[in-house]
Amino acid sequence: MELAFGKGHMALACRRADDKWVLLRGSDIRLDCVASANASVSYLRSAWRNAGILELAHDGFSYVLTRDMVFSSASAAMHFVVGSKGQGRGGWQPIDTDLAAPAR
Repeated sequence: MELAFGKGHMALACRRADDKWVLLRGSDIRLDCVASANASVSYLRSAWRNAGILELAHDGFSYVLTRDMVFSSASAAMHFVVGSKGQGRGGWQPIDTDLAAPAR
């Protein structure tokens, strides 16, 4: 699944057989959290920045996840990525394989 947000940012995730969600390495993470975000999101972001799991992107407009991370649900993963309570699972969309396929 993919989540497009901000100005060209993209996060990728997949659902495991146990219904947990894996946010994939290389996903963009919004820099700031809004006031409505749970304290756990801010805490995770701070801890993961210090551990090197979140690094500032080359353009300086987002963080990048440096390894796959597991979340309890699609909405928890989305909340972490965008830094706010949002659409729950509704923001995640199937990856458009026509756009991902190489030109022939």
